[in-house]
Amino acid sequence: MHFPVTLSCALVLLQAVCVAAQPVSIEQLAPHAQGLFLAEVVDIVERDERPGDGNRYLDVTLRALKASGETSNSLYIVLEYGGFPGPGPNDIPPDFLNRDTFTKGKRYWIAFASRENREKHPQGVVNFWPQGQDAEIEQVLDNAIQADVFRWSPRYDPQTKLTYGRMVDKTAQGEEPRWRIEVRKGDKVLWETVVPGTMSQRYFSWTLDEFAAVNFPGKVPPCGKILVAETAMQLPKENEFGLPAKMAYVRTAYDPETGVRLSARVARHQVSDVLWMYREYDPQTGKVEKTIRTGYQ
Repeated sequence: MHFPVTLSCALVLLQAVCVAAQPVSIEQLAPHAQGLFLAEVVDIVERDERPGDGNRYLDVTLRALKASGETSNSLYIVLEYGGFPGPGPNDIPPDFLNRDTFTKGKRYWIAFASRENREKHPQGVVNFWPQGQDAEIEQVLDNAIQADVFRWSPRYDPQTKLTYGRMVDKTAQGEEPRWRIEVRKGDKVLWETVVPGTMSQRYFSWTLDEFAAVNFPGKVPPCGKILVAETAMQLPKENEFGLPAKMAYVRTAYDPETGVRLSARVARHQVSDVLWMYREYDPQTGKVEKTIRTGYQ
């Protein structure tokens, strides 16, 4: 039986073909990822830390071949939980990373989730693709790494819908080191700032603090969280804190939506935390509201 093709039918068919022909984007493949790499599986070891509080899990060791953003050289794939189950569902995530996902010696593209987005991605992985499986997808992934799309190592927080990132700033020979902070909401950059020194790797040195009401009771912004950023820097002879010209850790608390400085703490440049000074600022004027000095130098 023959059915005539009307103009409206032809337009619908043409629209469907155009939609199908649209190339896939890195945002579609790895939404809200903080990093992406192509890696080779070096080793897979099953470990069992039960009947204590540990789990039975696979320890997957990875060797990065090319990367952009914040990634990890190992994966922790839980096979069975140990200890006492906590509240809420305790099932192993189905049909994602499991015993049969990776093979030693093979290569995979892996996109990593930020710590703040672990409720959606409890295994820390947004998506993965075995190398050689899909040429079109691999081209998108490779292009993303070549363009260093994840150079900010962006961390997405689903509660505030904010994405915060940091990266080392390029400096000329002889210049003091510095790095940058950027905060986005969707495609819009809310604010960006330059921080002198080098990124600190200490505990609580880079985070969106969900316990701001406890840690900063008088300075909680409307979003309910505070962005904490710590840098290791040489205090100049004339510095705003009135401290000696020494190496120090300077930890700043920002309103994550506006970039307004709320507080700063200066500590001795060592792993253990020895506080020299704590200071709070008026979020409207930027003027110092309170200063506490410990006497340690």
